[in-house]
Amino acid sequence: MPNRKAITFNEHCKITLNEFDSKSLKIFTLDHGKEFADYVYLESNLKVNVYFADPYSSWKRGTNENTNRLIREFFPKKFDFSTITQKEVDIVEGYLNNRLRKCLGSPPFRSI
Repeated sequence: MPNRKAITFNEHCKITLNEFDSKSLKIFTLDHGKEFADYVYLESNLKVNVYFADPYSSWKRGTNENTNRLIREFFPKKFDFSTITQKEVDIVEGYLNNRLRKCLGSPPFRSI
């Protein structure tokens, strides 16, 4: 994104989410960055529920933060997603969705 303005973020979300099935995304969990100031737009126009993490409590978003880290192993920050196919995204998604995770009730691979 060229800036961290709420209107810019919302426009990027609108463009990006229009490419997906509307049933795919139901919830946004955000922090308190200024780009999220107009979260009501997301709720009303994109039909998603928006929740905010408590400030200075990143541990409450542990699974989310861990998942972001796992995604970054495949797609580093500033990665240009226009350079890959949906099939490539689906492969990574399948890998991550089928990965055993202790926090989700499954032991990590090393303990199996």
